[in-house]
Amino acid sequence: MSKYFMILVITLILISGCTTPVPKDTPADIQTTGSVEVSSTPTGAEVYLDNVYKGTTPVTIIEQPGSYILELRLRDHQFWSKSIQIVGGTKVYMDTALAPVPVLTSLQPTVLTTRPTTVPTWTPTPWLGCFKWESYGWTGTGENFNLTEIWWFQPAGIGLRNATWIYQSPRKPQSDLTGFTWSRDPPTGLITVTLVGGTGRTAEVYYNRNNDTITYSNINMRPTIFERVPC
Repeated sequence: MSKYFMILVITLILISGCTTPVPKDTPADIQTTGSVEVSSTPTGAEVYLDNVYKGTTPVTIIEQPGSYILELRLRDHQFWSKSIQIVGGTKVYMDTALAPVPVLTSLQPTVLTTRPTTVPTWTPTPWLGCFKWESYGWTGTGENFNLTEIWWFQPAGIGLRNATWIYQSPRKPQSDLTGFTWSRDPPTGLITVTLVGGTGRTAEVYYNRNNDTITYSNINMRPTIFERVPC
């Protein structure tokens, strides 16, 4: 009797081992990053995401989900930026054409076929040229930087603004090259400046003839002295 009892016990143990439930497969990891594929015309523009350099176009950026400021910078072309949203597990495609900055056009001389009855008067504008301003500041994370702005006033009511931010090493310098238009009110000498593609109020500029500087101010900047420099 004990022999049959032992056989029964062993059989039950073997059956129990065979019917042990197998654990289910764990679910696949949920993707926690997204990507944005950036291209431009022309190619080779520097790409920044929240002021962090990410390479040159075309380039694919992989980041955590969230809102970012995407910027493209290319020499002799206007600065471009856009707010984007990166979603986990998805890819965003950004393709843009960068507009060139205005260039100084040559003026064709006027050939007089008849002698004028009166000689026209011409008033020189010695304030045309380049003016520079430098400042120091800190980013939101406490990183200090040096900002240099050079405004080049050209004839025919056009100009060029070059702003350069220099940070502590190893962060690379950043440059913003933007065109602008200007006009002058002869009675008051006030010069108004509007950035190409910009929004908001125009800037106001006064030429300080005695010390050959300009006083520049806009909605974001209090009156600031810019000194003349070679272009």
